Amino acid sequence: MNSICRTNELCRPGTKKKYSDVATMQEEAPATPDAAPVYATVNAMLASVNPDQSLYYLACPDNNRKVTEQAPGEFFCEYDGKMYPHAVRRYIAAARIVDSSGILMTQIFNDQAEIIFGKQADRMHEIRESDPGMYKAALTKSTWNEWTMRLKCQAQYVLYLHPVNDTQIAFLTRLCCI
Repeated sequence: MNSICRTNELCRPGTKKKYSDVATMQEEAPATPDAAPVYATVNAMLASVNPDQSLYYLACPDNNRKVTEQAPGEFFCEYDGKMYPHAVRRYIAAARIVDSSGILMTQIFNDQAEIIFGKQADRMHEIRESDPGMYKAALTKSTWNEWTMRLKCQAQYVLYLHPVNDTQIAFLTRLCCI
Protein backbone atom coordinates (compact mmCIF):
# COMPACT_ATOMS: atom_id res chain seq x y z
CA MET A 1 0.00 0.00 0.00
CA ASN A 2 1.29 3.48 -0.79
CA SER A 3 2.42 5.73 2.02
CA ILE A 4 2.74 9.07 0.21
CA CYS A 5 -0.26 11.38 0.29
CA ARG A 6 -0.40 15.03 -0.70
CA THR A 7 -2.89 17.12 1.27
CA ASN A 8 -6.00 17.86 -0.78
CA GLU A 9 -9.73 17.31 -0.48
CA LEU A 10 -9.40 13.67 -1.51
CA CYS A 11 -7.14 12.87 1.43
CA ARG A 12 -8.73 14.85 4.25
CA PRO A 13 -10.47 12.73 6.90
CA GLY A 14 -14.24 13.05 6.83
CA THR A 15 -14.34 14.17 3.20
CA LYS A 16 -17.29 12.71 1.32
CA LYS A 17 -15.95 10.96 -1.76
CA LYS A 18 -17.92 10.19 -4.91
CA TYR A 19 -16.26 7.37 -6.77
CA SER A 20 -16.63 6.30 -10.34
CA ASP A 21 -14.93 3.65 -12.41
CA VAL A 22 -12.96 3.69 -15.64
CA ALA A 23 -15.79 2.34 -17.79
CA THR A 24 -18.28 4.95 -16.53
CA MET A 25 -15.74 7.70 -17.10
CA GLN A 26 -15.25 6.55 -20.70
CA GLU A 27 -19.02 6.44 -21.28
CA GLU A 28 -19.48 9.97 -19.90
CA ALA A 29 -16.44 11.41 -21.68
CA PRO A 30 -17.14 14.43 -23.86
CA ALA A 31 -17.34 13.66 -27.57
CA THR A 32 -15.69 16.85 -28.87
CA PRO A 33 -12.92 19.16 -27.64
CA ASP A 34 -15.50 21.97 -27.34
CA ALA A 35 -17.55 20.05 -24.74
CA ALA A 36 -17.00 20.55 -21.01
CA PRO A 37 -14.61 18.07 -19.38
CA VAL A 38 -15.85 15.36 -17.01
CA TYR A 39 -14.30 14.92 -13.55
CA ALA A 40 -14.35 11.73 -11.49
CA THR A 41 -12.55 10.04 -8.65
CA VAL A 42 -11.53 6.45 -9.31
CA ASN A 43 -9.72 3.73 -7.39
CA ALA A 44 -7.32 2.29 -9.94
CA MET A 45 -3.85 0.96 -10.56
CA LEU A 46 -1.18 2.24 -12.90
CA ALA A 47 -0.94 -0.61 -15.43
CA SER A 48 1.88 0.58 -17.68
CA VAL A 49 4.21 3.43 -18.54
CA ASN A 50 6.06 3.20 -21.84
CA PRO A 51 9.80 3.55 -21.07
CA ASP A 52 10.52 4.74 -24.62
CA GLN A 53 8.30 7.83 -24.42
CA SER A 54 9.50 11.33 -23.71
CA LEU A 55 8.66 11.20 -20.00
CA TYR A 56 9.55 14.83 -19.22
CA TYR A 57 10.34 18.16 -20.82
CA LEU A 58 12.84 20.95 -20.16
CA ALA A 59 11.15 23.79 -18.30
CA CYS A 60 11.90 27.32 -17.18
CA PRO A 61 12.82 27.34 -13.46
CA ASP A 62 10.69 30.49 -12.92
CA ASN A 63 7.39 29.60 -14.62
CA ASN A 64 7.55 25.88 -15.56
CA ARG A 65 6.99 26.67 -19.26
CA LYS A 66 8.85 24.78 -21.96
CA VAL A 67 12.33 26.06 -22.86
CA THR A 68 14.60 25.32 -25.79
CA GLU A 69 18.33 24.81 -25.45
CA GLN A 70 20.10 27.43 -27.58
CA ALA A 71 23.64 26.35 -26.63
CA PRO A 72 25.12 24.37 -23.74
CA GLY A 73 24.02 26.16 -20.57
CA GLU A 74 21.69 28.57 -22.41
CA PHE A 75 17.94 27.97 -22.36
CA PHE A 76 15.37 30.26 -23.95
CA CYS A 77 11.84 30.61 -22.59
CA GLU A 78 9.44 31.81 -25.31
CA TYR A 79 6.81 32.65 -22.70
CA ASP A 80 8.82 35.40 -21.01
CA GLY A 81 11.46 35.93 -23.72
CA LYS A 82 14.37 35.40 -21.30
CA MET A 83 17.50 33.27 -21.38
CA TYR A 84 18.30 31.02 -18.41
CA PRO A 85 21.59 29.35 -17.43
CA HIS A 86 19.79 26.11 -16.53
CA ALA A 87 16.46 24.37 -16.93
CA VAL A 88 14.54 21.85 -14.85
CA ARG A 89 12.87 18.73 -16.08
CA ARG A 90 9.14 18.28 -15.42
CA TYR A 91 7.12 15.14 -15.99
CA ILE A 92 4.39 14.78 -18.57
CA ALA A 93 3.90 11.04 -18.88
CA ALA A 94 1.39 8.97 -20.78
CA ALA A 95 0.22 5.92 -18.83
CA ARG A 96 -2.54 3.35 -18.73
CA ILE A 97 -4.62 2.96 -15.59
CA VAL A 98 -6.86 0.00 -14.90
CA ASP A 99 -9.65 -0.99 -12.55
CA SER A 100 -12.08 -3.90 -12.60
CA SER A 101 -14.19 -2.18 -15.29
CA GLY A 102 -11.54 -1.40 -17.90
CA ILE A 103 -8.43 0.47 -19.04
CA LEU A 104 -8.00 4.21 -19.58
CA MET A 105 -5.17 6.17 -21.21
CA THR A 106 -4.05 9.09 -19.00
CA GLN A 107 -1.53 11.90 -18.97
CA ILE A 108 0.21 12.36 -15.64
CA PHE A 109 1.77 15.71 -14.84
CA ASN A 110 4.71 16.62 -12.64
CA ASP A 111 3.27 16.75 -9.09
CA GLN A 112 1.43 13.45 -9.40
CA ALA A 113 4.26 11.75 -11.35
CA GLU A 114 6.76 12.62 -8.60
CA ILE A 115 4.53 10.77 -6.12
CA ILE A 116 4.04 7.78 -8.40
CA PHE A 117 7.68 7.44 -9.51
CA GLY A 118 9.17 8.53 -6.18
CA LYS A 119 11.73 10.73 -7.93
CA GLN A 120 11.98 14.17 -9.47
CA ALA A 121 12.24 14.24 -13.26
CA ASP A 122 15.86 15.46 -13.17
CA ARG A 123 16.85 12.40 -11.11
CA MET A 124 14.87 10.08 -13.41
CA HIS A 125 16.75 11.58 -16.38
CA GLU A 126 20.11 10.88 -14.69
CA ILE A 127 19.08 7.26 -14.14
CA ARG A 128 17.85 6.94 -17.75
CA GLU A 129 21.17 8.24 -19.10
CA SER A 130 23.44 6.23 -16.80
CA ASP A 131 21.63 2.89 -16.47
CA PRO A 132 18.73 2.11 -18.86
CA GLY A 133 17.98 -1.15 -17.03
CA MET A 134 17.59 0.68 -13.72
CA TYR A 135 15.39 3.26 -15.46
CA LYS A 136 13.03 0.57 -16.78
CA ALA A 137 13.02 -1.08 -13.35
CA ALA A 138 12.03 2.25 -11.72
CA LEU A 139 9.08 2.58 -14.09
CA THR A 140 8.06 -1.04 -13.58
CA LYS A 141 8.20 -0.57 -9.80
CA SER A 142 5.62 2.23 -10.11
CA THR A 143 3.05 -0.07 -11.71
CA TRP A 144 0.35 -2.17 -10.04
CA ASN A 145 0.06 0.04 -6.97
CA GLU A 146 -3.47 1.06 -6.01
CA TRP A 147 -4.29 4.79 -5.93
CA THR A 148 -7.31 7.00 -5.52
CA MET A 149 -7.11 9.29 -8.55
CA ARG A 150 -8.99 12.47 -9.39
CA LEU A 151 -9.29 12.48 -13.17
CA LYS A 152 -10.33 15.08 -15.69
CA CYS A 153 -11.52 13.57 -18.95
CA GLN A 154 -11.74 15.66 -22.09
CA ALA A 155 -11.64 15.13 -25.80
CA GLN A 156 -8.60 16.36 -27.67
CA TYR A 157 -7.58 16.57 -31.27
CA VAL A 158 -4.68 14.19 -31.80
CA LEU A 159 -2.63 14.37 -34.98
CA TYR A 160 -1.42 11.05 -36.35
CA LEU A 161 0.22 10.35 -39.69
CA HIS A 162 -3.22 10.49 -41.29
CA PRO A 163 -6.02 13.06 -40.77
CA VAL A 164 -6.87 14.56 -37.38
CA ASN A 165 -8.92 12.33 -35.06
CA ASP A 166 -10.93 13.03 -31.92
CA THR A 167 -9.89 10.97 -28.94
CA GLN A 168 -10.68 10.99 -25.23
CA ILE A 169 -7.79 11.36 -22.80
CA ALA A 170 -7.99 11.53 -19.03
CA PHE A 171 -5.69 13.84 -17.12
CA LEU A 172 -4.64 12.92 -13.60
CA THR A 173 -5.30 16.05 -11.53
CA ARG A 174 -5.02 14.78 -7.95
CA LEU A 175 -3.63 11.65 -6.42
CA CYS A 176 -4.05 10.06 -3.01
CA CYS A 177 -2.93 6.77 -1.60
CA ILE A 178 -5.56 4.28 -0.47
